[in-house]
Amino acid sequence: MFRPEGQELISCSHDGNIRFWDLRKYKCISDVGVHMRKYDEGALCLGYSEGTLAVGGADGLVKLLQQEQ
Repeated sequence: MFRPEGQELISCSHDGNIRFWDLRKYKCISDVGVHMRKYDEGALCLGYSEGTLAVGGADGLVKLLQQEQ
């Protein structure tokens, strides 16, 4: 998922982490553990609105992360 500014990409993975990628430098700038792994699945989906990132996981939870100002 691209952030609204267009310079970063956010991805989720089976290890339960979300990663923030700097598209100008082609590298991961942050790796955050959000969900527990369950049945070989972790973080499954992302959504972003008005400074809040929602992350859904195989553990049955949706976690909300606020963007730092």
